[in-house]
Amino acid sequence: MAKRHGMTGPFVLGASIKALAAILFMLGPRPQQTPPMPLMSPVKTEAGAQLHERSVGWTAMLRRERHFFTGACLAICGLTVLRQALTILTPLLGRELGLSVQAIGAAQSAGATVDSIMFLPTGYGYDRFGRKAMVVPALLVMSSGWAVLSFATSARSLLRGTMLIGLGHGLTAGIQSLTVQDFAPPPPETQHFISLYMLLTDGVALGGPLLLTRLAQAASVAVATRTTASLGILAAGWYWFRVPEVLKATVNPR
Repeated sequence: MAKRHGMTGPFVLGASIKALAAILFMLGPRPQQTPPMPLMSPVKTEAGAQLHERSVGWTAMLRRERHFFTGACLAICGLTVLRQALTILTPLLGRELGLSVQAIGAAQSAGATVDSIMFLPTGYGYDRFGRKAMVVPALLVMSSGWAVLSFATSARSLLRGTMLIGLGHGLTAGIQSLTVQDFAPPPPETQHFISLYMLLTDGVALGGPLLLTRLAQAASVAVATRTTASLGILAAGWYWFRVPEVLKATVNPR
């Protein structure tokens, strides 16, 4: 029991702190509703009325932005699970294979090294090729890495899997912040939008690894890794079909 708490405790604490920060952000000063503009011209009056109508509550925000929260936000939640699972399932898999702490640490370090190397080309790729061209292949690469881990039998196969996951992780660097930047509504709803997005993604960051840990305990680590690989494929398809490409709209405006 003590070991179980040792695995889940840091994630519970970290996600709880992030969720608390999101709640405090929500409870902060409410954005002031902009009153309609004076009756100077029909165009200005209509613009002022539209700006006034954009000041909505939490329920109205979820309803109005439902395409985002059931599209891009859900895909990012799937990506969050793939990222968080690495730090939980890799040590469990290494222990199941009978590897030493040094071998498990070396595999995780190799994955983190590949991850950090991809930061610069990833930023260029987002601006040059678009979000989908980077995120969808990255999710598939991460899924292939989890598939390799599900059939791992040695330290070498563990190393290959973690490096593939690190490559996919690096190709999605910054996408969480970019998603908010791409789809956030203009003020005064920006604060509401970001806080809801933070609560959803941080909630998944807390619940996802816990569910995977329970799955590994109830079934096996191989089942948990294969489930994670399947989730990555689903997230890639969801991102491709449900998330619009914002770069095309910016480069080729109508």
